[in-house]
Amino acid sequence: MLLGSLISIDEDELTETIIEGIPDEQLRRQAQIQGFAQASQVLHAFRTIKLSGHKPERWIKTAEQKSGTMAVRCFNCNSLGHFALECLKTKRERGACYGCGSMDHQISHCTENKRASHEYNVSSIRGAQ
Repeated sequence: MLLGSLISIDEDELTETIIEGIPDEQLRRQAQIQGFAQASQVLHAFRTIKLSGHKPERWIKTAEQKSGTMAVRCFNCNSLGHFALECLKTKRERGACYGCGSMDHQISHCTENKRASHEYNVSSIRGAQ
């Protein structure tokens, strides 16, 4: 709550941000269903809950995933190598362009897109066999 008081943010947005930060999907859904009006209510309700020390298997990066065809992609910045939960960039609005963050278009129509061409090499997508 201290951090929330140091920045200018609505109570609703702070509450939503706290709920989105709950790492356990089931608990996060329960918090969303509960419909907390204030961040302090969320913190009060969850203060005694202890999460297990292990991360879900989907978050564990094995040697197979690192070297194989399955790469981890961030749903916030669209970069490879980390999850959105670990992303250091500012949170992208849902539906915004991955390239520049604009709500006017998607990355396929982005003028700031780093790809020189919109023609994709199918062999590079499939992992050049």
